[in-house]
Amino acid sequence: MVHSGSPAPVEATQSTRFDLFLVSSLFLFLELAFIRWLPAQVLFLTFFTNTVLLASFLGLSLGCLAARHRRNYLPLTPALLAVTIAAGAAMESIRLALQDIIDVGKNATSPQMVYFSTEVRVRDVASFAVPIELVAGLFFLLVAATMIGLGQVLGRRFAALPNAVEAYLVNIGGSLAGLVLFSICSWWLSSSASARGGSRRSGGSRSSRPGCCTS
Repeated sequence: MVHSGSPAPVEATQSTRFDLFLVSSLFLFLELAFIRWLPAQVLFLTFFTNTVLLASFLGLSLGCLAARHRRNYLPLTPALLAVTIAAGAAMESIRLALQDIIDVGKNATSPQMVYFSTEVRVRDVASFAVPIELVAGLFFLLVAATMIGLGQVLGRRFAALPNAVEAYLVNIGGSLAGLVLFSICSWWLSSSASARGGSRRSGGSRSSRPGCCTS
């Protein structure tokens, strides 16, 4: 008799192995994408380099712990991912305004202003400022919550495979596939950006040439 708090057992089939491979590759791809993209969108995260990495592993761990829960958290992943992306894009679009609101301000280019601001910066008590730790914490929670659903599937598929060595091999293979996929996407996007930049430069040089004189 299955306990009410446990999910229905999953038979170890090829589908189970494929699911484990797929979720492993998707997790690593999203983790790398978050690590590269979020600090580029949210300038203040560049001072907390391990925030996204730690959040990803926390979400994965919480998901693995929730593997025995009957409720499925994977359907929430697309919505949480969309919220995280929207929040990052919003932070980028209002970056200049945030420099006067978040408590690093126009001195955000100096790490000393983040870790030692109490000694080198005089704070205006009359102005409202959002602590930078609050911004980092918000994105930490968003990234961790996004990864919980994937971690739950990962934990269930690990439990469904009786051979732990086989499960870890599938997990490593999926992680390597996610790494390769991310590398291909990065190369393709960087090549496209370089091509667009080169075409704009060549167009500008042609327009700056003097016209031919006519008799």
